[in-house]
Amino acid sequence: MLNINTYKLNNYPLEEELKYYLLNCWKDNGIDFFVQQWLSEGVPFIFQDYPFLFESLRFKLAKGLSLNSKEITIVGSARLGYSLTPPPKFGTQFNSSSDLDFALVSSLLFKKCEIENNLWKIEYKSGKAIPNKNEKDYWDSNFIHNDVQINRGFIDSNKIPNRYTTIKSINNMRWYLEQYLSYNKPSLSFKKINFRIYSDWDCFLKQQKININDLKSKLSI
Repeated sequence: MLNINTYKLNNYPLEEELKYYLLNCWKDNGIDFFVQQWLSEGVPFIFQDYPFLFESLRFKLAKGLSLNSKEITIVGSARLGYSLTPPPKFGTQFNSSSDLDFALVSSLLFKKCEIENNLWKIEYKSGKAIPNKNEKDYWDSNFIHNDVQINRGFIDSNKIPNRYTTIKSINNMRWYLEQYLSYNKPSLSFKKINFRIYSDWDCFLKQQKININDLKSKLSI
């Protein structure tokens, strides 16, 4: 086992370096420390040469959604430059087909989204909200799955229909950030922007730890 108090891990470790660390770090603290330092703090890999652009994104997003910029970070393949999804996707480099995944950690925003999710469920069940043909299957799935997420302390904003005040504001910011990045860093090509809202940092860290432990278990096979 590694002594993580003295082990040197780069800010943006290569896949093999990360794999070695995950398979050899101390069981009690290694995953927790990695999640805290590498997945929730610092400048994401894709902005390593443009840290002020990343801060500008956070500032504008925070202002648009009445958040503190400290409540905003980026996860997914943009964080280290490659996917942390278990094999065979582990190590897939961030590319034009990748999403830019924002994590918003705010109890107030989470509660607003939860309220709008519940309102949508009531309106859908009563027939007031009617999906089109393409939306029907997604709505039926999200009707159940959203509650599973909420019980775990997070919600994906794109799983609530764009019918309500908070969700509309989030979607407006999604469009704005895409335009802002297109203008300021056109070389950064990605598929779309996603927002996952967490009720607090404990829920964020817990979910990231679940994901990393899942990756670790698959790497050890």
